[in-house]
Amino acid sequence: MRKKWGIAGLMLALVLAVCGFAACNDTDKTSQEKPNLPQSVLLSGFESDKELLTMIFSNMHAKVEISDEHVTDGKHSAKMTVYGKLSDDKTYYKDNDFYIVPGNAFLSKMDYSDVVGYSIDIFNASNKPLNFVFGYNHLLMSADTYTIGRRVLQPGENHLTFEIDNNVVKTFTDVTAIKDFAFYVEGRDIDDEPTVLYLDNFRAEVLPHESKGGAANEKIDFSVPEDSSKFAMFGGFTSLTTAPVFERNSDLRYVLTGKNSMKVTFNAKKGGEGVDCPGFRTCDDMFKIPDTYDLTKTYLHFDMYNDTDEEITVRVALFSHIATDYFASTVAIQPRSWAASGNRILLGAVDDAFVGNGLGNLMSVAFEVIGLKTAGSVVYLDNLTLTDELGTPATPTPRLAAPSVSAEGKTVKWNAVENAIGYSVQVNDGEWSAPQTETSYTLNRSTAGNYTVRVKALGDGVRYRDSDATGITVLITEKLATPEVSAEHNSVSWNAVANAAEYKVKVDDGEWSKPQTELSYKLEGVSAGEHTVKVVALSDNELYTQSDEATLSVTVVAQLATPVLSLDGKTVSWQAVAGARGYSVQVGDGNPAEQTQTSYTLTATDGGEYVIKVIAISANDGVENSFAAQVKITV
Repeated sequence: MRKKWGIAGLMLALVLAVCGFAACNDTDKTSQEKPNLPQSVLLSGFESDKELLTMIFSNMHAKVEISDEHVTDGKHSAKMTVYGKLSDDKTYYKDNDFYIVPGNAFLSKMDYSDVVGYSIDIFNASNKPLNFVFGYNHLLMSADTYTIGRRVLQPGENHLTFEIDNNVVKTFTDVTAIKDFAFYVEGRDIDDEPTVLYLDNFRAEVLPHESKGGAANEKIDFSVPEDSSKFAMFGGFTSLTTAPVFERNSDLRYVLTGKNSMKVTFNAKKGGEGVDCPGFRTCDDMFKIPDTYDLTKTYLHFDMYNDTDEEITVRVALFSHIATDYFASTVAIQPRSWAASGNRILLGAVDDAFVGNGLGNLMSVAFEVIGLKTAGSVVYLDNLTLTDELGTPATPTPRLAAPSVSAEGKTVKWNAVENAIGYSVQVNDGEWSAPQTETSYTLNRSTAGNYTVRVKALGDGVRYRDSDATGITVLITEKLATPEVSAEHNSVSWNAVANAAEYKVKVDDGEWSKPQTELSYKLEGVSAGEHTVKVVALSDNELYTQSDEATLSVTVVAQLATPVLSLDGKTVSWQAVAGARGYSVQVGDGNPAEQTQTSYTLTATDGGEYVIKVIAISANDGVENSFAAQVKITV
């Protein structure tokens, strides 16, 4: 089950190394104007109820009011009597958080890229030390908090200072878009009195300077301070103030290569045994794997040192931006040892496990440390990098550009791809063809169907990898079989043609008849003599085309015209047919009866449908009887 990223009920804290971030206030006066030295800027003086109303205290149970006690600057301070919220198991009170929000009449500026430090005065009126965390949110985040630093509020007056490095901070966020400053105070024990704090004199030290920030890439070796800021806490926790601490380490006993690694210290769980939040991860999109690597031969490699007296198990997970996707592996690490094996993952397997764009959707690499029992337990992470099978740094192998494909009939064509040594073609899910240098391919298929043809450019495997495949659908059609036509009594008939839906008939050079489903055609109105009759089969399926014409020479003999019937109730009538000596009338499957009258009245009374057929009977032996005309009567 995927771990949740966040604080239940609080704003998510991406807990990083103790570092700083930027802030300033262009509306306040500075206390010093010396060039090339930081200028102290008052951000919040906590001087009025109106100023307090611009701050957010909605996520804590507390009474906040203006006070004239424990003032370090100005006339007032902010007194907070913090009651807190009970934990779910009712064994302690949860942490409390509040926020100072820029972008108002008291704190107008939101660009803090020129800050090198912060300070705030807090008087702790309680009789015990309290853990305290200071950080901020930015406008591009919905709930994440960046930790600037942790301090312990001793009973009495506390003047807290925080130095910052914008190069580190900008790895995490845009310091020109700060949403608010975040403050977290440790929750009290179940039997303690409510915490009472006095806040005053929140300041920034401003010194204009250039900051570049860290960049997302496929290598984190902690050679620069920004690398430690690319990590955040991962998993459930009871208190932000006891979350893991990330520090850049220079003790070479805990460095495998280079001069630095990252030290991760796990703190005690609040209200229970063991450590709090035994996991950490790269911040979103801070570790990226370019598509210039051959993932079938490239491994994600990490080095981790277990600086405890117990064996630990590290579960490594790669998370995709598609929430349901992740790939996990585990490695056991002995006490006081580096991971000896299992500390690499073949990226081709991960790419296959991720849907959509595969590792292009990679969001984060996470480490969950299982088996930590003691507060203060430490692990060291070194060299989160990409390697080959032998453990040496992986060499990027660019992928060739994918060909642009088009189709003309059965032939598929594509452009020549630069640096390609050839091309390979796949039809449907079949085998890829042998390499070819031609930039076209003709489908050798006779069976009708839609065929998916994929083409990829082939690399040399050293300087370039094969391109992605480009596909196109090619329609292969099949001509319907030619009908087999025969003639009898001034009519033609033919066999049913497979996959045909309709047929058309043409006599001599006349027009083609309307499409019909019947397998015969009466040569009505055709003069006696020799005539040429043609029949074609038609399909309603795009896979099949019209058949060739079936041609038959037919001798048409003289024939009476077919009676034209009209119906009035149960009476059928018709005009006299020239040359007829009488008419044959048949009801349903009954025996036909000959009559001279030009009408017939149905005498049946039983309900149902009755088909009446009428044929004109020739008075001349050299002239054929007419075709049957029929009408349906419903009783």
